[in-house]
Amino acid sequence: MNEFADKLSSEETKADELKNRVDDLNWEISKLIAQNEKLTNFTNELTEKYKKLQAWNLNEERRQQLITSSSWDIIPGRIDIPDPELHELQMEVEEAKEMASMRLQELERAMQLHKETVRELETLRMQVSGNPNTCYNEELKD
Repeated sequence: MNEFADKLSSEETKADELKNRVDDLNWEISKLIAQNEKLTNFTNELTEKYKKLQAWNLNEERRQQLITSSSWDIIPGRIDIPDPELHELQMEVEEAKEMASMRLQELERAMQLHKETVRELETLRMQVSGNPNTCYNEELKD
């Protein structure tokens, strides 16, 4: 009987060790997945930056061709931004304006609510300071 109990205990210990090992491996897998996602995002960002640099380089080559082939004067400090990027920047500015407008409206509502609350508080203070027994009795009646 003791033999079976010892064997059972041994097998339960092995099972617990295997469960712990599975948990450790699952944790390692989740760490690797998170690291993989970070690397994927980083790779995507680098790819986007590379594409933008290529576009800027093409614009620079085009500008150089214009300089050498025509008598145009280049405006100092002027930067040509590709149309898709310009459109994206304009969209971001519009979104920022909308968010700022919404936030301003929220702040105005909060300020109005604050003013109303202060007025109500002052009214209640006046009532309490004028006749505290009346206010106390009204509270008891409710």
